[in-house]
Amino acid sequence: MRAVVVSRPGGLEALEIRDMPVPAREPGWVLIAVRAFGVNESEVTTRKGESDAEVTYPRVPGIEAVGVVAGADAGSVGGDEARVADVEVAGFAAIFDALPTPYLVLDTDLRMVAANRAREEATGVPAREVVRQYLFDAFPDDPEDRDAQSTSQLRASPERVIATG
Repeated sequence: MRAVVVSRPGGLEALEIRDMPVPAREPGWVLIAVRAFGVNESEVTTRKGESDAEVTYPRVPGIEAVGVVAGADAGSVGGDEARVADVEVAGFAAIFDALPTPYLVLDTDLRMVAANRAREEATGVPAREVVRQYLFDAFPDDPEDRDAQSTSQLRASPERVIATG
């Protein structure tokens, strides 16, 4: 599998894309073939080296991800892959909208294709007003800050993932 790996504490230069072995699934665990992932604030803290002392490197972040169940215990949710595919397609919108954390879904052109209810509540902006917008048109750097670099720094991460597969 290809994975983003935090090789050491640091900035974006600490992120590497590597070929990694698929983890062995343990009893009671579900193995997911990841199709998309989000970056959680705790993962940014870990990348910066600001986590607890027991955090080790290198590590593959992955608190928030979506994908297809690739392995699970018989009889558990996801144990029957055909059934999971039906549930995944039918239930995605309801699950996504019910998540308590604000989320945006981006396509590979970095255009917003979906926003959940928590995001609407947090920002006061309806999803219909952001869908189809280019991410960095919607969230530009502060025009009054000549040294602002957050947009270019943030842009580098998804563009690198897209470029390298």
